[in-house]
Amino acid sequence: MATSTFKQAVWEEIDSEFSKIIGENYGVDRLKGKYNRLRMQYREFSTLLAHIGVTWDSTSNKVNAPEDV
Repeated sequence: MATSTFKQAVWEEIDSEFSKIIGENYGVDRLKGKYNRLRMQYREFSTLLAHIGVTWDSTSNKVNAPEDV
């Protein structure tokens, strides 16, 4: 990945492999959309965890934070 996203040939390869796994053609455009939404959610989550006192409990899959946060 030379830029912030994959090249078209790579997207097509990802789509092909994904189609083999799920048994239907998902489509490059849908994959790109899901990838971008997941990337935005990750950024928001990382920003949340950057606050002092905010932690992630992987056992319960919950965010722990003081009441004032």
